[in-house]
Amino acid sequence: MATAHSPIGLDPAAHGVRITGPSFGGFAENDLAHDDPAGQAPEWLGLGLRAALSSYMRGAGVAADVRHWFGRPVPRPKVPRNWVARVLEETPVQDDATAERRFVWIGGAPVSESYGHDRRRVILPHQTEDVEVRLSSEKADWLLDLIRSATPTRERRGEGYPTLREVRETYRLGGPRGFDALVRSTLWQQARTSGLLLV
Repeated sequence: MATAHSPIGLDPAAHGVRITGPSFGGFAENDLAHDDPAGQAPEWLGLGLRAALSSYMRGAGVAADVRHWFGRPVPRPKVPRNWVARVLEETPVQDDATAERRFVWIGGAPVSESYGHDRRRVILPHQTEDVEVRLSSEKADWLLDLIRSATPTRERRGEGYPTLREVRETYRLGGPRGFDALVRSTLWQQARTSGLLLV
């Protein structure tokens, strides 16, 4: 199986495969069957990966041994059990404004409500709990525009996501210096942890 947003799903021809289904049903495309003339993975491997992905998307079984998902013996992982945690601890969470990384929104559809004079409440749906931020209408519009332009769509197919450099340079609430201040704010951290990724 391939996924719609994986390199193979985005450009199957470049990887020498052909997507065979299923037809797009108007929601997520997590499992795309495909023909791979260069080689075929055993069916049990696909079943295990599919079960692991499905559980991961629900937040279930994330601490389970990788071998748990497969119906037959598989080699022990060669990566230390704490590798991801170690890398995350060692890597500072800083957004390099000169990088050409792109924003991608993987959270749910945000909800915006007006309250008071020129204020908005924006709810950012998250897998475990929703995050509510209160901000000026102008800043709320900017955040919602960024999320809309960073949300994956079938038509976009990996193209047109805003880069960090573009967002910083066009930030209309104080320019690049205003954006640098925003990146250090609680609002920014909440948006990032709710699904605003830099890839």
